[in-house]
Amino acid sequence: MRPLYRFVAVLGAIVIAGLPLRTGAAATTGPPPTFHPPSPAYLALGDSLAFGFQEAKFLHELATNSYSAASFNTGYDADFAAMIRPLAPPGLPFHETNLSCPGETTGSLIHGGCPFPLPLHDSYPAGATQLQAALAFLRAHAHQVNPITLDIGGNDLLNLVSSCGFNPTCIVNGFARVTATMSANVDRILTALQTAAPGAELIMMNVPDPFEFAAPASLQLFRPYNAALDAVASAHNVRLIDAFATVAALYPAHRATFCSLTAFCASGDIHPTNLGYSVLAASFFTASGYARLR
Repeated sequence: MRPLYRFVAVLGAIVIAGLPLRTGAAATTGPPPTFHPPSPAYLALGDSLAFGFQEAKFLHELATNSYSAASFNTGYDADFAAMIRPLAPPGLPFHETNLSCPGETTGSLIHGGCPFPLPLHDSYPAGATQLQAALAFLRAHAHQVNPITLDIGGNDLLNLVSSCGFNPTCIVNGFARVTATMSANVDRILTALQTAAPGAELIMMNVPDPFEFAAPASLQLFRPYNAALDAVASAHNVRLIDAFATVAALYPAHRATFCSLTAFCASGDIHPTNLGYSVLAASFFTASGYARLR
């Protein structure tokens, strides 16, 4: 993850290289998503954010040969599960299944190739993809899974930067292609999940910008990217957490708050602190509509 420091260094050149400053098409607004109360099973999908990844903990466990997926239990998924557990149907055991994979892209979620080499929270057969595992779980637990949470797409953008060798012109030239591919993949993922579980709440978050204080030009990269992602989410009428707008609103006056929510200021790790994950969980709970059941 240390090459991300180079990402910050190059962001200042992105606008000069010609990335459009427009935000892109705004997400269309449809009718509010249908409300369904929580079921005995909650399914968490996505990348390192859904996993609850934190670099310092991960490196310590690698160094001490003590890695355990179970120790990454302070992510937004765990906090959100704790919030909705009391609201699930009484008399039935409530369980979270977390199929997320650190490093997952929208493409690898569909086609396979999760780059994380160690056990996941809930592993699935070798050769299977996260989407295949999710659909198999939904079929095996028909009408028992609600809600489904998803965060995906951040690594598509970060991988573009890495594959370009941090060259600004290359990043700008590849941006439209990567954004279009991400949009098509997210559309396919949401279609598959909604077809398999039409009665489930699907709550999705977009991609916050962890670099805005170190390199404010990064907002010009993340803003149009999220506009495209938001438009797909809106077309599917899912409940959307606008994490990008929430974090972007902290710039420039609220650096201390920003640094309390992410480890980037202290160590360069783009992942949330425990507090940051808990704030995300609260956003998922608000978007879910489950507060009305309390």
